[in-house]
Amino acid sequence: MSTMLTNAGEELLRQVHPIMCPDGEPARTAFTPTKKDEGKLSTLRERVGADEAYRRHVEGLQLQSAGTWAVTVGEVDGAGCTAVDDGEDLAVSDHASVDFTAVGGRGAIERAARKLRDAAVARGPRFVPPSA
Repeated sequence: MSTMLTNAGEELLRQVHPIMCPDGEPARTAFTPTKKDEGKLSTLRERVGADEAYRRHVEGLQLQSAGTWAVTVGEVDGAGCTAVDDGEDLAVSDHASVDFTAVGGRGAIERAARKLRDAAVARGPRFVPPSA
């Protein structure tokens, strides 16, 4: 069962596909859920560690990543979204989702995603692979 995250300072780690990271910074789309995501953006909780989050994504899931970026639970709340621990529901240890479902229409979702992207960029990457 999903539980809402309440520690405002906790970082949620997001992998950014290289195509969504032009010029070394993630685009807004890296923080925007797609239709297949059902309004939820996939992240891992900070206790995993940024390098381990990257490793799980690239080696475990066989997906590409330009690196690990982070937003805090407080920033998620400030963008009008909700951060939920849904690792048990998804059978993925330490998984958390940024839930955009209550944000509103497409424009509101894009504004929320931009806030999250801007916060992640201001913080800087948490992990960049050596070859990047």
